[in-house]
Amino acid sequence: MSHRLIVVAALVAALLTAPAAFALKVHVRVEGKERTIFGPTASLIDVTTPRANALPENALDALESASVLGEFYYHVTLSSFGPYVDQVGRYAAAGQTGWVFKVNGASPPVGADQVRLAAGDTVLWYWAQFGVAGGPKTLVLSKVGKAPCYRV
Repeated sequence: MSHRLIVVAALVAALLTAPAAFALKVHVRVEGKERTIFGPTASLIDVTTPRANALPENALDALESASVLGEFYYHVTLSSFGPYVDQVGRYAAAGQTGWVFKVNGASPPVGADQVRLAAGDTVLWYWAQFGVAGGPKTLVLSKVGKAPCYRV
């Protein structure tokens, strides 16, 4: 009987700790038009979603987790290209301005719902003015090498 009790206790302990073992933690920062909205130091947060048969977490999940922790609003519109973040906080996308993201300093060629994250990745969401002005005042870029390449 004591052997069964030990096995049951071990099974219960494994089930209770399993969610923490599968948690995916990434660094997330959200830069608004005038100030940092979330994670001024790119906070390491859990972006694991509670979906049944969960797919690997993505850059959109990172924004969702940050919005819960930072208590800020965002809105997603479904387009022919997939989900598009058209508003974060008080600023909605319009004309040549809007919300874009980078993962590990690079702008992926796909939507945020298609970028699979790995533990320790860095996700940056930021307000951008497409054209000469670039991103917000709080977005710090550093030039890499002689080519016109920049690191966030």
